[in-house]
Amino acid sequence: MEYPPAAIALLREYMGNKNNALRLPSAGNSMFPLLRPGDTLTIQPANISQLAIGDMVVFAHEGMLLCHRVIAKHRFTSQGPAVITKSDISASADPASTQEKLLGKVVAIQKSRSCRTINLERGVWVLLNRFLGLSHLSIYVLWRAFKPLKNFLLTPAFNTK
Repeated sequence: MEYPPAAIALLREYMGNKNNALRLPSAGNSMFPLLRPGDTLTIQPANISQLAIGDMVVFAHEGMLLCHRVIAKHRFTSQGPAVITKSDISASADPASTQEKLLGKVVAIQKSRSCRTINLERGVWVLLNRFLGLSHLSIYVLWRAFKPLKNFLLTPAFNTK
């Protein structure tokens, strides 16, 4: 969903006071099939140091709030610790997100169709998220490694003019 920077700042301030959780609707398809438009996310404030590979996070990017999966963590960047995130339907990863862009970690999803709530902090969901995070990291690494080869193979060997 698109939000002006002032609205994102207010959401951060609300969450920072007394460690408040926030509930926001999902609007896109980037995390399909787990998330569908209309599902409601419960977001807890989190530090990058608390995140693990596979966690779903909400962060600000170009005036929008995105929910993507953590596929890597960097302890040392020029702007401090950062995470690399990726949607579940894309081969490419997002630019590194620092703490200042992070809104929080998704801890639950209320499904709009069934009104069922999925607690991402318990049971099989913890293992599934870790597995998805590691498999998405593998896909990203392979995509980066083979991208130059793909470009080379798609370049015509000669010009037919």
